[in-house]
Amino acid sequence: ETEKKESLSALETSSVEMSGKIEADIVVINGDVAAAEAALLPERARRSSYREKSEEEGRAGKPTAWIDRMLKERAWRYSSSTVSFFWALDKRFGCFRHHNVFLAEPAQQAWDGLFDASHFSRWGGSSAPFHFYVHAPVRSDGSAVECETDDALMVLVPVPPIDERLSAAAAAAAEASCVERARAGVLRAFFAAGCDDFEAHIVGER
Repeated sequence: ETEKKESLSALETSSVEMSGKIEADIVVINGDVAAAEAALLPERARRSSYREKSEEEGRAGKPTAWIDRMLKERAWRYSSSTVSFFWALDKRFGCFRHHNVFLAEPAQQAWDGLFDASHFSRWGGSSAPFHFYVHAPVRSDGSAVECETDDALMVLVPVPPIDERLSAAAAAAAEASCVERARAGVLRAFFAAGCDDFEAHIVGER
């Protein structure tokens, strides 16, 4: 046990202070899978189903050929993207705990299309309810706000991954539509949960 601890300590030190190659049977990365694969693995070893458009356009051949090579056999798909809201409020709402998950009904239908980039441009046009997460740090850390009557919330709304086949203008329009739908849907869910005057108490928003 002592030798094991010393070995781990040596590895932790070497990973910080040394550059170069360190052999390991398993590597755990606390980061985005797609970004980590692109940075650390050769292309032949990657399992992501989508690759960056810029990566494909750098190859020889027709510029549009990247579309035909987007999907890889036995590939993993990217996770969803998120629309994030950071709200500062001049009123503390009792309906929230530190971690909160709002589940839409029907639950299974709310997941449809969230992992498919082709749904990105259409998600904002839907009126269906959706799942989302709310973090209310003040519930366990009062220093997150200056006044004890204030509140601070972070909201994460899962949306489909960005479709890189869209033009810049189309992607921007789709993104704006996603943000609009996400904000309206979150406020409706808060109203149903008893926070009927929530929007009126937003004093800062990002």
